[in-house]
Amino acid sequence: MTDAPSSTESTDRTVTLPIAVVSLLAVVLSAIPLLLLDPQADDGFAVFAAVAGVPMLASAVVILIVSRTVGSSRRFSPRALWWVLVVMPLGILACSVPTILGNAEYFEAETAGGFIGTLALMLGIIVFAMALGGLVWFFGLFPLDMVVRLVERRVRGERISAGMFVVPLVFLALGAVIVIGGLSLDGLAPGRIAGGQILGALLGIPGTYDVAWPAGLWIVRILVAALLLALVVPAILRRARTRGRAPSGETAPQD
Repeated sequence: MTDAPSSTESTDRTVTLPIAVVSLLAVVLSAIPLLLLDPQADDGFAVFAAVAGVPMLASAVVILIVSRTVGSSRRFSPRALWWVLVVMPLGILACSVPTILGNAEYFEAETAGGFIGTLALMLGIIVFAMALGGLVWFFGLFPLDMVVRLVERRVRGERISAGMFVVPLVFLALGAVIVIGGLSLDGLAPGRIAGGQILGALLGIPGTYDVAWPAGLWIVRILVAALLLALVVPAILRRARTRGRAPSGETAPQD
């Protein structure tokens, strides 16, 4: 009678512990730039990395942990999520308080209303970044985890076809295109016009966009070409094999 509860508690700990570690580590990593670096340097990059970049990555890692737990049919208690949903954002927000107070003029927090408004803005950025962690997981950690699992199965001696690596690699390439493309181009117009600007940049057509990172744009072009080849070449090969086969009802002519 006591084996089942103890097994359940052990399973909960194996899930809760890594989520807690990731959440607390995110708070520590955010505290370093918030408390030690100049928040005004590089247009506030340190603050942005602390309140947006770190929670976004931490959220993606937690989603990966939860997905692997659910995928392995292990019991998962939603109570474990309070570490990432409550402890992490409030911990990062608490670390930002000394930074805001020490640079009240920069953050426009010289009054009580301004201070509360800045805190609310910080919290909003943290929550939004955590939501974007789902995209980081989907285009980054999820396909990378698929590749790792396929390699593990290959090492164990299982037969793994090369085609099984195509889907996760395509997702990784798409994620890289989105990130590197965003860093490579600047001055894009809002709305649908941006699509034409991006296409023009990929084709090298001059336009109203600005190339902030020429090398990154070439990386995007190579990745897009590789994606197109990965989608088109297999289809062409399948069609060629189909045409090369003789219809089943036909027989070779006899003398």
